[in-house]
This record gives sequence, structure tokens and C-alpha cells, in this order.
Amino acid sequence: MENYTKKAVRGTSIIFINSLFATVFSYLLRLLLARRLSVEQFGLFYSVFTFLTFFLFFRSFGLGSAMVKFISEFNAKNQNDKLKTVITSSFIFQLLFTVIFMIVFFFCANWLSVNYFKNVAAAPILKFLTFYILFSMLFIFLSNLFIGFQKIRIYSFISPVKNLLILLITFIFINLGFEEFSPVIGYVFSALFLFLVFLLFGIKLFNYSKYKIKYFSKTTKNLFFFGLPVLLTSIGGSVIGQIDTLILTYFKTLYEVGIYNVVLPSARIFLFLTASLSIVLFPMTSELWAKKENEKLSEGLRLLYKYSFVIIIPLIFSIIGFSGLFLKIFFGKEYMVGSFALQILLVGVVFYVVAQINTSILAGIGMPKVATKIIIFAAIFNLILNIILIPPFGIVGAAIATTISYILVFFLSTWKLKNYVKLKPPVYNWIKTFISGITFVLTIFFLKKIFFLNVWVELFLVIAIAMMLYVILIFLLKLVDINEIKKYLKLVLK
Repeated sequence: MENYTKKAVRGTSIIFINSLFATVFSYLLRLLLARRLSVEQFGLFYSVFTFLTFFLFFRSFGLGSAMVKFISEFNAKNQNDKLKTVITSSFIFQLLFTVIFMIVFFFCANWLSVNYFKNVAAAPILKFLTFYILFSMLFIFLSNLFIGFQKIRIYSFISPVKNLLILLITFIFINLGFEEFSPVIGYVFSALFLFLVFLLFGIKLFNYSKYKIKYFSKTTKNLFFFGLPVLLTSIGGSVIGQIDTLILTYFKTLYEVGIYNVVLPSARIFLFLTASLSIVLFPMTSELWAKKENEKLSEGLRLLYKYSFVIIIPLIFSIIGFSGLFLKIFFGKEYMVGSFALQILLVGVVFYVVAQINTSILAGIGMPKVATKIIIFAAIFNLILNIILIPPFGIVGAAIATTISYILVFFLSTWKLKNYVKLKPPVYNWIKTFISGITFVLTIFFLKKIFFLNVWVELFLVIAIAMMLYVILIFLLKLVDINEIKKYLKLVLK
């Protein structure tokens, strides 16, 4: 267990730090655009960008995740001919699907701008973004190679470098007067640059020319067989994460789309922690499961279940308590109308943090179909709720639909995972953690009503008092085991 604990914590720490920078740069991009563009222009760009990226699951067809899984397994067994075959097959078919995808959207851009976006300015944005489809496919292919070979350190630099490049290029072109077209240029050229730079690292991963391609047809079938459920999961994930923006675009105004595309990323910003963890967990879980080291897997999951909610709840609930102030400070007072929607979404994010861990482990132990069924079910539920709730309630309806879907994925994935990994979910501890969290946020609301101080002094003082109360509660309710924490810290720091 010691080696895997070190591997998981150190790998996650590296990705977490770089993901933190990536998230900051991504958020700064939204801040830049929100401050320099009108809400309608902001909404126009993100409606087009979301529409395009929503369909990107057809570009990879699940082959990226399949490649990661098989590279991890074949590399562990030194089956290098199979490694070369997997890499070759995956690249050929991803490139083919990408080119088809580009052609379709390029020639449909004018029609979509009139009949869906209802704004002719959407057409040139959509056409130019089709080049992002190609360039991003190339560097994402390299990213999957790094994950498969567990070169976590190299992989972890891709997102922050990409987001920094997009931010810098967008900043330059927005000052040159390109307005809502500036981030389009940023995304396209950053993707091309990333592919060229990280290709130098990618060719050193594996001596491609030394080995032969064998059983290409059989390997391709296996890739598609594994990738199909992943594709369906991606479709479901896209529906849960992006369909609300697409339905808002159709039924509501670009102004509301602009507000929601500040609110939703602000809520989802906390998911970068579990995204970092999941990237490490997927190949590691696959390896543990292949070696039948189930006790180590169960122990790791127990620790994640025990401490994930304890850590994430005070962070998220702090934003819930100051949601209006948060939006005003970072994006401007015109975005404060999204405060209630942000609070609703943050509740769902608390559950989705653990849900992402569950689905990553299910995929890693070779049960992607189970994760697929859960995501698809939640996606259909989400789609129906969005269609019902968005016309009358706008962004609040979208937030409710997404939150319910997040909670549904959490409960279904936890229930399914316990059937494969011998571990009983700590439901009683989760209830106690949420009681502590509710106490935390109610303390914030109460103190805000009785304090009339400078906004920054009040913010610091209120959160400090609420946090002290939260820490006292988690110790009184025995949610934290100091000796256990010390034990695993020693393992990591050895």
C-alpha cells in the first residue's frame, strides 16, 4: 500500500498544483472577457464555443480513454508490439473522425448562425473554431500518451501552458479590437503551439520504429469495444455539463447565456481537484485491479470517501455564503443576478466531487459500461429537466436541473461501486459531515447580518469564525482521525 499511497498523493499533488494554475488562467480569461465585452458578446462567444465542444465526443469516439487503459496494461506487461498497434490504430481513427467533424461544422456554420444562434456573427466564429477541433485533437492525443505511460509530471504542464497561452493571445487581440473573436484566435493558435511543443516529449516515450504492428483489426475492435461505453459516457457528461447552455441559447437570450457562463464555471471550478485525482486514479486503479490487489484499492477508496467531503465542504460553502459578493468583485455588478443560480450549482458540485472519483474507479476496474449507464441515465434526466425548467425559470432552472443530475450520479455510482469494491459507504459519517457544513454556512449567514464592517474585514472575520466552529464539530463528531493522517503523511514523506 505504501508505494501506491506515495504514487497517488505525489501524482495528484503535481497535477493539483498545475491544475490550480490552469484553473486560475482559465478563470482569468473569463474575467478578461467579462470585463472587456458586453454580456451579450460574452454570451455569443460561449454559446458558439459550448455548441462546438459539446459534440467533440464524436471526434475521439472514446478511443482516447481506451488508449490510456491498454497502454497502461501493455506497458506493465512489456508487450511492446501491442503498444505500437494501440497507438497507431487510435491515432488513425481519431484523425479520421476529426476531419469529418471539421467539414460538417464548417459548411453548416451559416445555417446554424441564422436558425440556431439567431446571430450572423456566430458564423465566422464557428468556422474558425473548426481548426481548433483538429489542433486540439493532436495535443490531446499526446496528453493521453503521457497519462497511459504515467508520465504525470509532463502531462500536468499541458493544461496550465494551454490556458496561459489562450489568455495571453486573447489579451493581445482584444486590445487590437477583435472583441468576441479574440478568444477564438487564442484557442486555435494555442492548440497548434501545444501540439508542436509537446510532440518533442511524446516521441521520447516509446521507441515506435523498433516494434511491429500486429493484429491491427483485433486491436482496433478491442479499442472500439472499450471506447463505445466511454463515448456514451462522454455524451452523457456533455449533456450534464453543457446542454443547459445550449437550451438557454435556443429558448432565452445571449444575455442570460453570458450570465450562466460565469455562474457555471464558477461552481465547477472546484472540480479541478477531483479531475486531478481521477487522472492519477484511472491508470493506477487499472493496474491494481489487473494485479488483483483489491485490498489496496478498497483502502484507498475508504480514505477518499472519508476525507473528500470534509475538505471540500468548507471551501464550497464559503462561496455559497458570499456568492453575490464573489460575482460582483470578479465579474462586475451586472453578473450578480446569477447569485442564486450559483448557490444552487455549488450544492450539486459537493456531490459531484465524489461522483467523479466513483466513475473514474469504475472505468479503471474495467466497468466502463456501469459508469456509462449511470451518466446516460442522469443525462437524460438532466435534458428533460432543462427543457421543463429553463423556459419558465431561465438560469435558475438550468442550475436546478444540473444540481439534481450531479446528486443522482453520486448516489447511483456509490451504490454500484460498492458491489465491485468491498467497501461499505460511510453514510453515517457523510450525514455528520453535511450537518457540520450546514452549521458552517448558517453561521456565515447569521454573522453577515450582525456585522457591519469593511467588506474585506467582514469576509475574513466571518469565514474565520465559521471555520473554527466547523473544525470543532468535525473533531467532536470524530470525522477526522489524527493518527491515521499522521500514518499516511509519513508514508508520503519517506
